[in-house]
Amino acid sequence: MNKLKRITSEYIETEDRIRIAGLTEKDETLSLWFTMRLSGRLITHCIALLGKQSLALKKTAANDTQLQNNLQGMVQQSAEHEIAEESAVSVTENSPNLLIKEIDVRPSDGGVVMAFKENKTSSYELYLEGRQLRQWLGMLYLIWQKAEWPLHVWPDWMDTSAGNEISEKTSLH
Repeated sequence: MNKLKRITSEYIETEDRIRIAGLTEKDETLSLWFTMRLSGRLITHCIALLGKQSLALKKTAANDTQLQNNLQGMVQQSAEHEIAEESAVSVTENSPNLLIKEIDVRPSDGGVVMAFKENKTSSYELYLEGRQLRQWLGMLYLIWQKAEWPLHVWPDWMDTSAGNEISEKTSLH
């Protein structure tokens, strides 16, 4: 399993896809391509994981859905304000281009591990702790809007986050 240590996410209009430029632990770069359908499924799953990891928010807001949404929005906004802008991962003409067909997502030590799979033998793994996952989702939300894709996969509390202050080409490390 190859591990990614840095990623940069962006929407490529000519492909109508999201591209993640990844830097591996071996300092090799590659492009991982995601369709809207697969990206939507990933987002839905990650949002659900955040809900499960935010048990303190659920206990605080008990049966008040609006309060839960407000608290999720505040936590999201806080995570997005902590983004430190860094240089983007740059791919070259010789970097492999992989169309991701499957993603395994599993919780792990305060975060999430995603395994991006092109086929049965080619996969790349990325670990994001909870704050990084929220930051990445904030970037994906901006990318999603730029792509003019339907927003139904996003919860309402994402719209109240400070996403308009995030550069969609910010790298995560």
